[in-house]
Amino acid sequence: MIEAYLTNDAVLFLTLGVLVYIGAVIRVLIYDQVGVLSLHFSFMTSIAIGYLFNPLWQLLFGGWEHRFLRPEYIETEILNATLVMIAFWLGYSIFGPRGARQKRKLSSINASAAGLKKLRYYHLVIIATLSLTLLLLSLGGLGPLLDSNIQRGSQQWGNSGGLAARLLAIARILSILFGVFGAALSALYLRSSKTNIALSLLSVLPLVFIFSLPFMQSFSRMSGGPVAVFAIISMSLRIRWSALWGGALIALGISLCLTGFFLRSLYSPGIENFFDAYINGLPKAPIFSGHINPNYINILNSADRFTLKASFLKNEAVQGWSNFMNFLGILQPLPSKLVGMPTVAGTSLTSDLGTEGVLSVTTPALGEIFYLFGYSGAVVFLLYGALCGRLDKAFLRNRALVFQIMRILIMLGFVSGLHKGFRAMTRPIVYAAAIYFVKRLFDDWKKFENRKHNTARSVKRPPLK
Repeated sequence: MIEAYLTNDAVLFLTLGVLVYIGAVIRVLIYDQVGVLSLHFSFMTSIAIGYLFNPLWQLLFGGWEHRFLRPEYIETEILNATLVMIAFWLGYSIFGPRGARQKRKLSSINASAAGLKKLRYYHLVIIATLSLTLLLLSLGGLGPLLDSNIQRGSQQWGNSGGLAARLLAIARILSILFGVFGAALSALYLRSSKTNIALSLLSVLPLVFIFSLPFMQSFSRMSGGPVAVFAIISMSLRIRWSALWGGALIALGISLCLTGFFLRSLYSPGIENFFDAYINGLPKAPIFSGHINPNYINILNSADRFTLKASFLKNEAVQGWSNFMNFLGILQPLPSKLVGMPTVAGTSLTSDLGTEGVLSVTTPALGEIFYLFGYSGAVVFLLYGALCGRLDKAFLRNRALVFQIMRILIMLGFVSGLHKGFRAMTRPIVYAAAIYFVKRLFDDWKKFENRKHNTARSVKRPPLK
């Protein structure tokens, strides 16, 4: 029984983690509700949902069951998540924005979104076209997009099929990235548009649907992700009437996610099949069966797979320098399909379970870092929090569109890390940090050149003889 593994120590660690998250919520209430857009609150929320929700549900209501759950590692999972939250908060607090100054600057996010005068509707159309084109290219045409006879997850293990297959896989990844990016950008466009809000919303929603196609075609658990992202950002930016239509879109996004999560094994990939499942199959999903299991509610749950990865640790773990090199391979920013370095910690759970070609099982971000470094991996998130804090301070100072987009992509990385691993979590911030520091160097160089030019002009010419 799982209850036997929720020891007094486990309950103590869980209580501490919940208190840390409550502190993050209070921090948002103090600094303004726009603080939900801060990297601090976004990270804390993702960890609380991914790693603490299910243990808390089990403690209060019971019913936590999953084939990947290893109950003897629940205490390990709770303690590790709590240490990560504390470490991240500490790093963010040292380098991030603080106090009343942050409150003033957080409220400027709305003004920055309102000032995006260069953002046009045709920009969104271009991004939607790119996303759809790359998706069609990766699938091989319109037919597989609508109804595919290839099982979900096939051809993603073993031999990659050469350079052409790798390029097609990259096209699929880019299609997904453009989809998420376009959904976030659509909310910023809606905030800056001077057109009637109803007309603007009607013009943007078809594009948000296109941005969702890469997810819905494969019955992803994030099938409603772009819709939810668009709604949440719109509400955070306080777009007119967004409390009404934003709430409806969030509910729609959740129902789309539930369709992808629960019915993927009953339907073949394809948009036609997805909507057939949404209309006819969703009412029969396990979440409506009457048996209460937190996995039916929390589709972002990562606790099960963390315990599974921890259970293989004693058999797979390597030591010292090999771990560090494995960590660098995960962090390297080049496309994994083109680089021969390992991009997962140790062997994949798919290999551990022997489900190649049948079922893909990914390791969540915290599971990978725990595999490599144990509890001391919290230091990685101390540095990660420091970087997030430094970037958040820059995002609050700079109203440029590129910085607001980078903020959104980093937050989406937090969510991706609950499913895809540490590489998916950190890749957006690695790119954001590179762009930020390059821009800093460029700005410093421009200031130096302007100062040199002004100094030269201020030097008086000698009088003519």
